[in-house]
Amino acid sequence: MMVDADRVWIVLLLCTICWLSQGVRATRSPSSRPSSIAPSSRPTSPTRTPSVRDAHIVTWIPDDIVFTTNGGSDATRKVWMFNVSIISNRQVYPEAMGHFRINIQSEVAPGRAVLATSHCIDIHTPITELRKALSSLTFYHFDSLSGYVSNMPGDLAIPVKSLFQVLLQRHYDPSAYKYLVLMKLISRKSSIALFSLSYEGCAPKPRGIGYWDDPLNWDSRSIPSTDDYVRIAEGAGVVQLRSDVQVKSLLVSDGLILGHSTDCMDGWSVDNRPGSSKG
Repeated sequence: MMVDADRVWIVLLLCTICWLSQGVRATRSPSSRPSSIAPSSRPTSPTRTPSVRDAHIVTWIPDDIVFTTNGGSDATRKVWMFNVSIISNRQVYPEAMGHFRINIQSEVAPGRAVLATSHCIDIHTPITELRKALSSLTFYHFDSLSGYVSNMPGDLAIPVKSLFQVLLQRHYDPSAYKYLVLMKLISRKSSIALFSLSYEGCAPKPRGIGYWDDPLNWDSRSIPSTDDYVRIAEGAGVVQLRSDVQVKSLLVSDGLILGHSTDCMDGWSVDNRPGSSKG
């Protein structure tokens, strides 16, 4: 019996050891509950300030119009040439007042100068009309020191066509919005011709015209939508609408909007004066 009791204790001892080892292995097995993660000690990124794109501000690209002139003569000094070049980032707007005047100065005798000045010319004027207009000009006595031009009856008056044959050419590159007018005066009496441009009485400045629905006219390269705040900023020319549009807000600091329909809240109205359209 003593032997059997010892066996029983040995069996109990082995079972206890086995149970304890199972418990140890159980504590090493992964828990089915999600583990908690301690908060990071690193600072969080600050909240981002809304950018221009976040605010949906779309701005009309300002006009970029450059006038250049170039004059000279051939080797015989009998053919006098003058170029007027206009390069723009969009089509130049036709102006009823014209863009510039052409001045032609000549010397009919030593110390005796004459000057002919055209009316204000629109760059889109057909070349035949422009040639006729320049050929019909009249030279008047010109005092180069005082700048005084005498065109009173009885004073020296010489038709331009009596001294020069007028030839004109015009080129227009619509892909680059480049305008070029080439003038040639062929001297009939070996007279000198000097050219210049003036803007007195003409349009205050040349303006471009572009379509609202052309994405290339906007800084975002996209057409404004109903969620956009639209700005027509300084330096804008003429914005042409081909259909009514709706935007969230419209601010016009310069330029002119044509073909538009604007609705404003009660108590507000539209100012239709050029350069001040707002609602």
